[in-house]
Amino acid sequence: MWLVAEVTGTVIRETWSAPNGTYAFDYIDHRYKYTVVAFDHTGNYRAVIADNLAAVIP
Repeated sequence: MWLVAEVTGTVIRETWSAPNGTYAFDYIDHRYKYTVVAFDHTGNYRAVIADNLAAVIP
């Protein structure tokens, strides 16, 4: 799974999701919007993309 900064198109973080599908990217700037690209490493499903996302401040 990639976290892409929308302003630059740069992949700024990578992670794997948990078995239940949850994921987190820690320590990202809440002032910007991001796109998340999720891949199925088994190749059974196509990639999923979600854009215009913002960090949640706990």
